[in-house]
Amino acid sequence: GAAWTQSSSWECWRFTCTLGEAELAVRGGRSRRRTRPGLFPQYEVEMYYGDRIRVLVVDDEPSICLALKIALSRAGHDVVAVHSGEEAQNRIMTEHFDVLIADLRLKDMRGDVVYYLALGAQPHLRHSSVFLTGDITDAAERLIQATSCPLLRKPFDLAVILTTVRKLCPRARPASA
Repeated sequence: GAAWTQSSSWECWRFTCTLGEAELAVRGGRSRRRTRPGLFPQYEVEMYYGDRIRVLVVDDEPSICLALKIALSRAGHDVVAVHSGEEAQNRIMTEHFDVLIADLRLKDMRGDVVYYLALGAQPHLRHSSVFLTGDITDAAERLIQATSCPLLRKPFDLAVILTTVRKLCPRARPASA
């Protein structure tokens, strides 16, 4: 087999590995399978490095996802917002994230389930996750005590989210820095 890297800018690199008849192309965080006639399947995943923080926002309320995506993007972060636990699970399995922000109550899956699934694929999220909720239950309090993850109550101040992300991921800097 063979392996090589390629960089087209300071914040993105491409890693390609060819093993026998299969080719795996890794390119920044997103994973796609492509098959061309006469060729074996290709997989691509994008990985970023540098000061850009990748944040996954999981909330079934589109307005909250949009507000967080705008605020975090303006702060210089690369943000992916999804509206279900299933979408989050698919992204977590194919993309790298530095921070997870998850609502505790989703329509298809509890936020703590998303968190534990994320830990299976990306263990560093144990110390880089934030939970959101509109109400505090005994189960939510036990989860926060067990995980030591910050919990923000809805409605929340966007400045608090930005500060929390900076604390969870120290290499994060404001876009103006």
